[in-house]
Amino acid sequence: MSLCHSVVKLMRLIATAAVFAYSSSFAAAQSVPASDKLGVPGPIVFEGIEYRLAWTSQPSAGYVKQEYLPAGERLDSYASMIILERAGGTDVESAVAGQLEMLAKRKGSDPLLRVDLQEPSENGQVLLDFMLSDSSTSTLIVEWNAYRYFPVSMSDGTRGVALFAISRRGYGKAARDFFTDLTNTRMDTIQALRVYDLRALSGTQAAQGGKQVDPSASNASPGAFATVLKPGMSYAEFRAAALNAGWTPHVEPECRANVYGRNGGPDDGTNICTQLPELEACSGDGHCSMVFEDGGSGKRMGVTTYGDYLKWNVPGEESELAVLDWNYK
Repeated sequence: MSLCHSVVKLMRLIATAAVFAYSSSFAAAQSVPASDKLGVPGPIVFEGIEYRLAWTSQPSAGYVKQEYLPAGERLDSYASMIILERAGGTDVESAVAGQLEMLAKRKGSDPLLRVDLQEPSENGQVLLDFMLSDSSTSTLIVEWNAYRYFPVSMSDGTRGVALFAISRRGYGKAARDFFTDLTNTRMDTIQALRVYDLRALSGTQAAQGGKQVDPSASNASPGAFATVLKPGMSYAEFRAAALNAGWTPHVEPECRANVYGRNGGPDDGTNICTQLPELEACSGDGHCSMVFEDGGSGKRMGVTTYGDYLKWNVPGEESELAVLDWNYK
């Protein structure tokens, strides 16, 4: 199985008090034809990348798991994967506790293990991200996962729990670059996961206030995210919402000169033009302009921000880069 076969394979559902219980081995992925069992055939667009259904498992009537990969990637050697799971007869608290218990068992044998659990939101959702590694073979595997747990309504009207997750891996000598990239992208990806419109995952039947989310709504079309935008919101939240809605960065070739001047700034991941390829220019008084585009329609969206762009990826009220306005061209 793949990593989430590797790190998070379901072991059992215990009667009516079932919880997500996971293994911790990095076993090889099985080649099994994928058949959608969640009503989410894909593709799923996350951070501007399309993920297509690659693997499905239903070990019991109340539990389904599906994995999605970008074009050209394989389950046994993937760089990025989207995971969807749904289980009945359990709740978010039990699912998270089961995952934390399995991770704790790796503590003595996995020197790279890192876990960060965020407080539950008002609607009962929980975000968990963690780092794992495996060196049992000749190739070191380093994996980072971000999990979003949320309560759902099952088809029989009972409550359950679902998981929407992103998993990323680095292999062998590339593990060092994986760590560097993760340092620059971790908070951005977590924020994208946090604000992702669950209505695009209609098969998970996300429960909100006891009602099912309208499955006809989707975040797939650019502009559908407009209802979550507001002046003053953090740029990290705005950017995550835009990428999830299908907008992609419009790369400005002169960004480095516009921001740093003649020397173009640092040549590593700390360069803001590398972190934010949509960045067009920044002025000396704290204003920056960004541009996104919709490849399907050719439309562009310009965004004006104010604040410290070096702290753009700090989410929520702690962010020091805020959105002033945006417009469509």
